[in-house]
Amino acid sequence: DALPHTTIPHDELIGERTAATRIGVGRFGEVFRAQRRRVGPVAVKVVPPLMDYRVEFETHLRLSMTMEGVCRMHGLCEHHPIFGTCFVMKLYKRSLADEIEADGAMELSRAVDVAATIAATMAELHDLRQILVADLKPANVLIDERGRPVISDFGVAQQIGTAMLSHGISSARGGTVHYMSPEQLGAEDEDGNDIRVTLQSDVWSFGCTLLHMLTGMMPWTDSTTGAPLSEKKVLTKVAVRMRAPPLTSLPAATPDALRALLTDCLQPLAGDRPRFGGDAGIAARLHELAADDSVCVVCMDKERTHIFVPCGHRCVCEECA
Repeated sequence: DALPHTTIPHDELIGERTAATRIGVGRFGEVFRAQRRRVGPVAVKVVPPLMDYRVEFETHLRLSMTMEGVCRMHGLCEHHPIFGTCFVMKLYKRSLADEIEADGAMELSRAVDVAATIAATMAELHDLRQILVADLKPANVLIDERGRPVISDFGVAQQIGTAMLSHGISSARGGTVHYMSPEQLGAEDEDGNDIRVTLQSDVWSFGCTLLHMLTGMMPWTDSTTGAPLSEKKVLTKVAVRMRAPPLTSLPAATPDALRALLTDCLQPLAGDRPRFGGDAGIAARLHELAADDSVCVVCMDKERTHIFVPCGHRCVCEECA
């Protein structure tokens, strides 16, 4: 049975399933802009035919009711005459990918702030709920009206502790190749056995996402042409050669602490990657970097020397001023 107060009647959902109203497409399904009566604009994620969506819907709904860093879920509409069975969610104006595409590489202060918020959300998903997202990337991080990131796509989310940890579970290996870990792409151990997918697989994807934020380019982009490498080339580099995307395109002003964090997140062996939570985890390291009030808020490297007028706060270094 549906969860109470989450079933949306057909007549409450108004819209068209056209190219003009489509706002996204992924492995899970298409997403369209629509209207919900007495609510306003909403996003509608269409469930593919024959897909078992009940656990996925209930997982996302419960998360959205209890976590700030997760996309708000309105409810489920089944067998709608236009959209079929669909998830009805809050409509966000843009994604992290949209922000990067529009503005290019993010300023360090903004990148660290966004990354710290994502890391805190991932820490709760991992440590308190044992949920693997498996497809963390800029397109699946939405930006709310206050500029905060929320994780939107749980189309391949899985709960650790199930058969997902056995070898060959396809749903755990789903995702977008340029952000996927060696184990998600089928890397093998010395005995030729598939390396299992764990919560640390999300850490690799987070590292790739942070790299994209700082450089303005998708990980595994050809430095000469500026075009992303083919999926076949990425698979060879990551799953066969066990290599991480190079950090050579990072801005010169990137703090050493941030470079070290990226290096740690992109370790080929999952066991060598840090956790999101804990006193020395990714979230804590990013919050410490963001809270350092002695460094310039723009480059986050040099000492603050110049004061803003009229507020009187010392915020930026001489170069950034």
